[in-house]
Amino acid sequence: MERRRAGSWKGRLAAILRLVALVLFVLLVQLTLIRRIRILGVGPDLALILVVYSALWAGAVGGTAAGFLVGLLQGLSSPVHFGSHALAKSIVGFGVGTLSPHVVRESLATQAAIIVGTQLVHDLIFLPLTMDTVGSAFVVLGAQTLPGAAYSAAVGCLIYRVFLKPIGMDLTSHGTSLL
Repeated sequence: MERRRAGSWKGRLAAILRLVALVLFVLLVQLTLIRRIRILGVGPDLALILVVYSALWAGAVGGTAAGFLVGLLQGLSSPVHFGSHALAKSIVGFGVGTLSPHVVRESLATQAAIIVGTQLVHDLIFLPLTMDTVGSAFVVLGAQTLPGAAYSAAVGCLIYRVFLKPIGMDLTSHGTSLL
């Protein structure tokens, strides 16, 4: 019995370390490559896509943990608003993870709708915390969030099919919770 517990602990630690490595890779790609594929100043939000797929795969606890980790590391790039990314992404991760058992997760249309919805929710939480006026937050929602949400949905579905599903993050069955 003691052996089983140790294996379980090692498995959880390995899952957490894989998540950390994936988060660091995604943030690196977000800061470098995504700037080159912007269309009219709008690019996909890979960090949010990672949170969505983590939550769909691992549930509310895993989604919240992924959201907090991604947001915390993303917040290091803008210390003025430190914590805002972690708050918004944790809420989004929890919400998507809670919703996960009740939707057809393997459907690309469902995935795209969830990514669009989470981008809107994320920015409705994040922008008022970081913008000077509410009016400017609504301008950003219209000019950046909506086109960015559509772009993120398309890229997210592609990432799922090409990268995440082949490495074992298959949404046809629930993954195990990371924590």
